[in-house]
Amino acid sequence: MLEGAYNPGSRTGNEYVAGLELAGVVEAVGPGVTAFTVGDRVLGPAPGAFADFTLLDQRHAMAVREARSSSR
Repeated sequence: MLEGAYNPGSRTGNEYVAGLELAGVVEAVGPGVTAFTVGDRVLGPAPGAFADFTLLDQRHAMAVREARSSSR
């Protein structure tokens, strides 16, 4: 699968890219996207998530909050 040899019959005819979940930084947003902006950290389900870039519908994305220090 990771070598690109597995193709479960994708609708686009492109080779199969593994991965079902992602976490990363928004690189671009489409028209009508209001929940996120470029630079936001997000996570969510996205087929092909092992790719360098993938698409994620804003309805399925969740914001990743900044880490908090445990020191007081």
